[in-house]
Amino acid sequence: MLRLAISLFLLALCSLTSFSSARSFITTKPLPIDSFLPKPKLENAGVCSYTVIIKTSCSSVSYTRDKISISFGDVYGNEVYVKRLDDPSSRTFEKCSSDTYKISGPCMRDVCYLYLLRQGSDGWKQGRS
Repeated sequence: MLRLAISLFLLALCSLTSFSSARSFITTKPLPIDSFLPKPKLENAGVCSYTVIIKTSCSSVSYTRDKISISFGDVYGNEVYVKRLDDPSSRTFEKCSSDTYKISGPCMRDVCYLYLLRQGSDGWKQGRS
């Protein structure tokens, strides 16, 4: 009987300890990593020039009529968007090739995203750098 009472006491003590530690875990708030904290926005930063090199995979089609667009930006909402990089008559985005573009847009701090969009059914594939 004494063993049963001690076992129940220890079980209750363990349950109380686990609930109290879980409660303290839930109420603590995470702190942001310094790199995620916003930096002051560039006021009147002007226009900057960006060089973009896009490689076409060697497993891509030899010629494409797909429409290739690009968008990139920073954490402050500064964004560069080009609706269509290619010109089908200029032989851009051919198999195993690299195409270089000079793009102007708002100055930004660190680029935090870049998207390439392919629209079409030719099956153009981006190469690896």
